[in-house]
Amino acid sequence: MLSHIYLNAKRAAYLAALACTVWFAACDFRDITDPDAGGNFSATESFSFEVQAAGNQHFRLEGINGALDVVGVPGAQTVRIWGERTVRSHSTSDARSYLREVEVRVSDSNDELLVQTLQPEDTHGREVEVNYHIRVPADWNVELHNANGLAWVDSLQANVYLQITNGQVQGHVITGAFEVELTNGNVLLKSMLGSAHVTVVNGNVDAEMILAATGKCEMSTVNGNINLALPKNTSAQFTANVTNGSIAVVELPLQNAVTSSNSVRGQLGKGEGKVALATINGTIRAAGF
Repeated sequence: MLSHIYLNAKRAAYLAALACTVWFAACDFRDITDPDAGGNFSATESFSFEVQAAGNQHFRLEGINGALDVVGVPGAQTVRIWGERTVRSHSTSDARSYLREVEVRVSDSNDELLVQTLQPEDTHGREVEVNYHIRVPADWNVELHNANGLAWVDSLQANVYLQITNGQVQGHVITGAFEVELTNGNVLLKSMLGSAHVTVVNGNVDAEMILAATGKCEMSTVNGNINLALPKNTSAQFTANVTNGSIAVVELPLQNAVTSSNSVRGQLGKGEGKVALATINGTIRAAGF
């Protein structure tokens, strides 16, 4: 009788241990340092800030991955910043947990409003994305830095500078000095009213610009095409250079034109401003409207 009870107890203990082993095996205990945490599950949280504009005239964003748009608002007394933080991982619980490692920091100094994406340098396979929507006074200077993602700026009256590694840059109705440094991607500009300096390594530039008096339009790419539309009454010294490709100047009254197989130069109107276009591998087309 005692031996029978002992065997039953031993069997129960074995089954309990087996069940515990199975339970631990079924659970996936991965922490935030897991080297293989990538996956298709995601978690998203929104954020929102509003900062008084008084005392500042410069906005700077330091992003990493994600889309961003900045729109100027005439007469605005505040800067509004909102968006979403998203983590993609091997499980929803891990993605939610890792969101705590991703911070949007807003720093307000006497002369600059700085917004930063802060996250661990090594995400261990997780995908982290922070998308920004920003509204600033239209007369503020704007400076944007981002590694990956679309950058869109609109209705800004002062100086705008963008440094993007991978993505697309879109600009609309910028009346100040506009500067872009882009490694991989395309630049699309519409109704630009000031000056522009655009540098692209791999990608195309498509721009419509009304050059400011004595303004400059300087655009270059290593591998890609440049298409520029200008008013027929533009006043500027004009140069276009290609290494491997072609140049077309259409419906622009180019005076004193000097052309060769890889360059065109001449004068538009009184020659007060400057238009300089260059590509290594690609085509250039400048057209009047």
